[in-house]
Amino acid sequence: MRYRPATVGVGIAVSILIVVAVVALYSTRSPAPATSASPSVTASPSPTAVAVSPSPSPQPSPTATPNAPGDATVSVTKVTIPAEFRYVVVGSGDDFRVLVLDLGAARAAEVASAHVVRVQSAPAQTSAAVSASADGRVLLLSLDVPEAQSSLYVLRPEAGSSKLLLKGAPRQALVSPDGTRFAVARADDNPTMTGLWVGSTDDGSMRRLIADHPQFVGSPPVPFAFSPGGTLLVFGLGLGETGYQATLVPVSSAEARIDRSAAGLKIVGGDITAMGPGAGAQFVSEREALVWSSRSAFGGETVAYTFDVTSKKRTDVYRPSGADSFLGSAGWRPRADQFATIEGPTCCGVNLPQVVWLRSRTSSVRKLGEYSFLVDTWWSRDGSRLFGQMGGDDSTSAILDLLTAKPVMQFC
Repeated sequence: MRYRPATVGVGIAVSILIVVAVVALYSTRSPAPATSASPSVTASPSPTAVAVSPSPSPQPSPTATPNAPGDATVSVTKVTIPAEFRYVVVGSGDDFRVLVLDLGAARAAEVASAHVVRVQSAPAQTSAAVSASADGRVLLLSLDVPEAQSSLYVLRPEAGSSKLLLKGAPRQALVSPDGTRFAVARADDNPTMTGLWVGSTDDGSMRRLIADHPQFVGSPPVPFAFSPGGTLLVFGLGLGETGYQATLVPVSSAEARIDRSAAGLKIVGGDITAMGPGAGAQFVSEREALVWSSRSAFGGETVAYTFDVTSKKRTDVYRPSGADSFLGSAGWRPRADQFATIEGPTCCGVNLPQVVWLRSRTSSVRKLGEYSFLVDTWWSRDGSRLFGQMGGDDSTSAILDLLTAKPVMQFC
């Protein structure tokens, strides 16, 4: 049979339409895979670890970013608190360990480990610090992450537990001797958050005690010391380049506000008592505190004094005779009318020797020694030993009894 040209053309057109329809139907039922990148896989934390993500910001991003700068994972191991103990932090960069030193048995045990996601381009390094209650059962762990959110945890080593208290910009934290309260300096960019806060270690509730503004030099005020009963707090009011003013406030006080106007600095409201210059403080008893301070290149005083919280009276107990003396810290001896001071030259160099002195209210004095790598000092619970932590090595540290210059232990 022969086909006419018109018939052939129609047949070809119909065939093309059938092929197009089949291809369209197949494409509708079997779409091609997208060309976007495959989603990343995030491992779940182990059951014994507590993984923490940043708190939502006022304008949260639509999707959470795992392992973002500021994220932290804290793991706690159950331990028994020794009779004579000290908590220390070792590590740097992304990872830190909290150790408890048994100073009677001369051994160390790991209490907690922390992994922090830091900002790789940040000029400052991440850091960690601890503050312990008098019996060691409550421990604050601060993780400072420059250019990201920092965090504050409460650890209970005997229970092996940890709890996030806040995420933001905590700058310095302190737990009360009985472990029920904490105080924290907050440097958040939000003015409604900046200042000195107090709270409960049990439920994490907190309120602002002293309001400040984040844009001013010297902000926020920092906690120095709780009274033994936890009802009073000595804090440092930042004066700028000249240092801090030690200030007393009951933790039950109404919220006060720091006014940093051109006319001068003052605190408005609250039950506030100015004590004098201060770089640190320690309560000797419920009614008396020891405060110390050092002069900077821009002003201030180098002095140690006691302050009676009832009479509001200051009494100087030590003032260096020379101008070239830096008073690093001081500590009152338990069950005695003596205190230790750590002093060194104001300038200049690296690892300058620090002199440890034992002093009394009556001006009697005894030189205990000179040390170039003295990191920290503290009294034993009964006042029979003055412990000193020595540095100088990246992997090991040593503890000495500064009263006898005898070694106590080493740890790494």
